[in-house]
Amino acid sequence: MTSPADPVKRDRSPCPVPGFTLVELLVTMAIIGVLGATAAPSVSRWIEDYRVRAASRQLMSDLQFARMKAVADNVQYQVYFNQANNQYWVQGWDPVASAWNQIGSTRRLSVAANAGYERGVTLTFSTNGDKTATFSPMGLAAAAITASLASVNYQRNVVVATTGRVQIVQVRP
Repeated sequence: MTSPADPVKRDRSPCPVPGFTLVELLVTMAIIGVLGATAAPSVSRWIEDYRVRAASRQLMSDLQFARMKAVADNVQYQVYFNQANNQYWVQGWDPVASAWNQIGSTRRLSVAANAGYERGVTLTFSTNGDKTATFSPMGLAAAAITASLASVNYQRNVVVATTGRVQIVQVRP
């Protein structure tokens, strides 16, 4: 039999309480803090790349839509690029009114009023001075064009061939 003064018996409780010590919690929080601080820059660059990729895919989709509508409706369709305001939209030719009519909404890039649409992405467009990518009723493009979507660290080009093929080309930094 042990006496009450026995240190081994006195420190043990009949039911040990599960949990963590304060030191264990502080060490865990410090490790999480260090990992979070080192991961934050790479996460922000990943988000930047994601925004450029998303804007590129949206532009490619809109160009393919214009091409498909031109073939389906047997009239010209085009994507008009307004580089000064960093936006573009799809237009269809109305033979009755002899005018271009906008189809759908205007895609605005990095516009404060439309903050949900790929902030920080800028649009540049290069072709023979024309600001449009026009598709014939046969699905052919009037000219080969390249639209560049870029942020500070990333760039992707959306290229339209004269055959009407639309593709995304990643530009390596």
